[in-house]
Amino acid sequence: MINSNNRLAVIVDQQKQIPALFHMVKELKLVERDQQEIDPATLWLKKLLVFNKKGTYDYAVEKNNDLINSYLKDIFDDKVFKVSSDFENIIDEVYLFAGKPKPKKEKKKMIIDITISLPKAKKRRKRKVTVFSNFVKVGLSQHSIKHDWLGHEYVIINRNRYEIYRDWYGKGYLVEL
Repeated sequence: MINSNNRLAVIVDQQKQIPALFHMVKELKLVERDQQEIDPATLWLKKLLVFNKKGTYDYAVEKNNDLINSYLKDIFDDKVFKVSSDFENIIDEVYLFAGKPKPKKEKKKMIIDITISLPKAKKRRKRKVTVFSNFVKVGLSQHSIKHDWLGHEYVIINRNRYEIYRDWYGKGYLVEL
């Protein structure tokens, strides 16, 4: 990637972004004018970073004042950024200055662990059901047949109502309602 800008100035006016700026410069392996490593404390005291491609260095740390600030836009052609308001633009411009692509932000992956437990289906006990003329025998227990006002036959077993239907031959069977 060819760097599109040769010079830019960064005014350090907020202290909380200094470590990120410091690590970015260190990661890009940019060389300071005095061949010394900058540290966050020095950057906060001097408050101006000037990126300018020269033969032996890439950037310089300068002292900042109002007089210098008034001429920065004329010198750097609108490539003057403040840390407090233009931090994302600073990152883009410094990566362009270094000639390297900006690292892509990783999307946060959302992982949710869900445990679903289903109750096991109860095996129904098969019991022999025999329907007689006036009672029903289910397993070993007997239940009497009752009649409703419409003349339907029914039996109540374990609080459930079962109607008795009979076929042509008189053989009965239970139907749950």
